[in-house]
Amino acid sequence: IIKMSASEMLCFTKNLALIIGELVPLHSKYWCLYVTLKQIIDILLGKCLKVEDIKLCKVLIKEHHELYIELFNTHLKPKFHHMIHYPFIMEQCGPLSLLWSMRFESKHKQLKETAKSITSRKNSPYTLALKHQLSLAYRVLSSNNNIIDMQLGHQITLSETTRLEYSKVEFLCSPFEFLEDAIFVSWINFKGTTYNSNNMSVLVSLSDNPNILPIFGLIISIFI
Repeated sequence: IIKMSASEMLCFTKNLALIIGELVPLHSKYWCLYVTLKQIIDILLGKCLKVEDIKLCKVLIKEHHELYIELFNTHLKPKFHHMIHYPFIMEQCGPLSLLWSMRFESKHKQLKETAKSITSRKNSPYTLALKHQLSLAYRVLSSNNNIIDMQLGHQITLSETTRLEYSKVEFLCSPFEFLEDAIFVSWINFKGTTYNSNNMSVLVSLSDNPNILPIFGLIISIFI
């Protein structure tokens, strides 16, 4: 048995067709099960979705579960039930790749390796927290905080009337003043995330009440 981490398993699943695809019979039901799962993963991990993608995901999940029961003659696991709710969550909250906890799970690896390396089992949480804070302090002190990881699109020229309107807008982040020499751009990439104007919505408000859905807003303009 070969054990893999979550990222390794994801990479293996995505590239399995390239590795052994030519050796598998074309009409194999087991291969159809894999292809269906691969299509589901591609939709779930997409950065942007269409309504048709969500509808297709519902159909694929149903076909996957039915084929799984037929081939292995067993009951579905709880994770299979969770998959049924993914299309509804995507309808309400958008792409799941922007909500998943993959990066939080990967953080556990660092703590587990530290826990295996220490010989003392007395107050292990304190030891792990201390080592983590020392590591974080080293990263902060050794990094160049003056460099901002940001890329800009092409500059947009606005009329004086439009600039005057922006100067009268009340911004949510208070205190905030609109500068006359502000530069408007078509898009901006900040810390790996790209934001576009006029065709992208962002989360504006998130309530602590689970019964209240989050509020999204459309990006009209981007200026720095």
